[in-house]
Amino acid sequence: MTTARRTAGRAPARILIRVGLVIVSSLMAIAAVEGAYRAWRGLPIFSGANWRTQRIQALQVESPALLDSRLGWTMRPWVGGPGFNTLDLGIRSNGLDEPGVRVGGVLAVGDSFTAGSDVVDSETWPAHLERILGTPVVNAGVGGYGTDQIIMRAEQLLPLVRPHTLVVGFLDDDIARAEYSVYGQPKPYYGLDNGVLTEHRPGDLQGGGLRSAWDRARRSSVRALGHSAAADAVLAKLAPQLWFLSPEGYIHAEVDGPAVTCALLDRLGRQTRSSDVHALVFMQYGGLVYTRTETPPPPADRVLACVKRAGFDVVDQFEPLKAVYRRDRSAFSAYYAPVKNGLYGHMSSLGNLNAAELLATAIRRGGTATASSTASATGNAPLLPRSEVPTYPELLARVASTSHATFEAIAGGDRRPTGVYRLVARGAGGEHYVAASSLGSPPGRHTLTAEVASDSTNRVRLQLLDGRSSVALADVDLNTAETVTQARESLHATVHATRMSDGWIRVTITADLPAPGRTIIVQLLSKDGQTGFEAHGESIRVRVLRLEHGV
Repeated sequence: MTTARRTAGRAPARILIRVGLVIVSSLMAIAAVEGAYRAWRGLPIFSGANWRTQRIQALQVESPALLDSRLGWTMRPWVGGPGFNTLDLGIRSNGLDEPGVRVGGVLAVGDSFTAGSDVVDSETWPAHLERILGTPVVNAGVGGYGTDQIIMRAEQLLPLVRPHTLVVGFLDDDIARAEYSVYGQPKPYYGLDNGVLTEHRPGDLQGGGLRSAWDRARRSSVRALGHSAAADAVLAKLAPQLWFLSPEGYIHAEVDGPAVTCALLDRLGRQTRSSDVHALVFMQYGGLVYTRTETPPPPADRVLACVKRAGFDVVDQFEPLKAVYRRDRSAFSAYYAPVKNGLYGHMSSLGNLNAAELLATAIRRGGTATASSTASATGNAPLLPRSEVPTYPELLARVASTSHATFEAIAGGDRRPTGVYRLVARGAGGEHYVAASSLGSPPGRHTLTAEVASDSTNRVRLQLLDGRSSVALADVDLNTAETVTQARESLHATVHATRMSDGWIRVTITADLPAPGRTIIVQLLSKDGQTGFEAHGESIRVRVLRLEHGV
């Protein structure tokens, strides 16, 4: 009996030991895979970086969106690129080389259908509307907005732009977005109690959150896996939505989207009437809506029913495009940007032209914005005084690593960041560089300042570019402080390199850049000055990276 009891008592201990051995061996196997992957990719073996977070930050740097404490996000000002350009306040250009934001005309607010995703500057409906009316149209659309954010943006811009006409562009989906406290990013939302609106700022999750144990476990797992470079590489490729959005990607705030939208329209209507602004609500729909229903979806119907009570005229694109769909489905497809698998994207230039023609008729009916009664769209329109031009006194935190180079803060003796970063080449043959992109800034004279020091190599290339790839660059030898400059004569570029008392090299590049938008590139060169080479851990240190306008 005693022996049996002893044997029975040992069984749980043996099971625990076996489970422990399985766990330990599994962890060792995972660590081996992780180490092998990092060695193969030339990544720091013992780095505790969160690779998922770094990848998300890099995507945000490249994005034209800019985080905003009240609206959640807005468009970056002075983004420059082929077919996509913005002005002050994140206003999208209409493709007319506008010198700034013009006041006194038409203000258009909305989501990506207003901003004009999938088309170039001159093909958005605000751009078409400007050509039809012959009056300035300010395109303040922002992708991903809900009706709450759209109305808040209108309230924010009305006193600045001082329009005679306001167009509030809604997509039917925007009404549902007003019910979320997080929609890809934290956003504002409104509670509504007995007709009284209560504003919740971005990040306030009173009305919603991660309620289930599964959501909480998934969030913890994603955070833990983010520290694995191998897991990040696999999940970013195979399941990007699951990996990047995580459980916090979309959080429903349990509010009534149509009711909140109507209450906000009432508030906006009081503001437009007091300012004597002709206000319209323009309702648009995704292409699939026309294939599924003969009437506007119920949420859109609810909002349209309350629009006139709030003092707005109504322009609804449903019936005009539904008529096209009934008549010729292939012709209807031309109104939207093509997407694979029979889906519809944003509106094409043709669809935006249809929108502009509908709006022009309604605006003229309201007695405003005729070509004969307004200043020309570009030449004589008064400009909004330019908001303070952005400067970037410290860009180090905005630099994004790439597939062939890492950029990480160096920790000191107490393991806290020292303010110094190390740029390290990694991977096989190629160019080894990092970049800070989508820096909003208007055309003009700019100065890039960098303080760099040799580590395991002494050659670096610094580049200052605008949104249309005009570039001033300097190759710097960190041993001798000698530089080689490359730039077109029209940029009037100058480069200076000075050795400081502590041995670091301060480099400045000054150039006249003709287009808006800025990108800064820091690139490692080989010992013989070549841009492409196979990495063997070449590295430099960087402690200052600054961009200034007008200097």
